[in-house]
Amino acid sequence: MTKLTADETCAACGGLLVPPELVSGFTVPKGTDYVCLNCGRPYRWLGNPPTLTLRVAVDSLADEDEDGAS
Repeated sequence: MTKLTADETCAACGGLLVPPELVSGFTVPKGTDYVCLNCGRPYRWLGNPPTLTLRVAVDSLADEDEDGAS
């Protein structure tokens, strides 16, 4: 279950991270676990142990994997 707020803050602006259901005014990519209330950056749990990672970094890694598999 996603907590109301994450223990971490936004790496870019230091804003509060909340579940995407609580955010309006930002387009939230599918699979996002938390969104910064201040700047709208999406975050996702990734890895083992899980760490909250900026979604742009996650999407970039997935794109590289797809490009390398061709």
